[in-house]
Amino acid sequence: MGGHVVVAPDKFKGSLNAAEVAREVADGLRAAVPGLDVREHPVADGGDGTVEAALSAGYARREVRCTGPTGEPVMAALAVRDQVAVVELAEASGLRRLPGGRPAATTATSRGTGELIRAALDLGCRQVVLDDQTLRGKAPAGVAAAARAAGVPTVAVAGRSTLDPAALEPAGIARVYLLSDLEPDPERSMRDPAPLLRSLAGRIAADWLGWSTPTCTSTSPAGPSGRGSTP
Repeated sequence: MGGHVVVAPDKFKGSLNAAEVAREVADGLRAAVPGLDVREHPVADGGDGTVEAALSAGYARREVRCTGPTGEPVMAALAVRDQVAVVELAEASGLRRLPGGRPAATTATSRGTGELIRAALDLGCRQVVLDDQTLRGKAPAGVAAAARAAGVPTVAVAGRSTLDPAALEPAGIARVYLLSDLEPDPERSMRDPAPLLRSLAGRIAADWLGWSTPTCTSTSPAGPSGRGSTP
């Protein structure tokens, strides 16, 4: 079979990061269509996950000891290539850095993010890119728009969606495959989304690649990601 499939997801927040989502969907497609050329390109919407997306694009990881949101030291990462560094606020100062996940809105500090910028400059970087949420906050929407401009069909995989399918067409999304169609319980889905993503990938292969295998249907529980209509 000629051609290839590009898997370019954002994270399923609270469940899998973008790279893990890409891997599970790609594994499902390869299982459904042996020999299929599947290319994994995780993306980020400018928030948490931005550094990981840069790393997947060929940037090098640099670990930095810096100040966490409560003043305790943490190890945070930035992505570096040539003289460009990608710095993500969530790496040093995000919610996941709060001890026990307990909010500290009145006392938390973002000093660590500044220390990451300083570290990037010390590494010789002349350009520092700070994470910045896109207008709609969803990188996959940009992927779909670019694909549509190139005449390439795009399908989305989401936890659940309340959007009318007609509203998706202008965004360049031909169809959405929902984990909630397989498992209506969000908690069960978020605990173990990997087999659900592989199952949906089998369905995508059947619907769009003309390949029918037993992996295109599932009798096991499956569920939403908890990210609303996020692809």
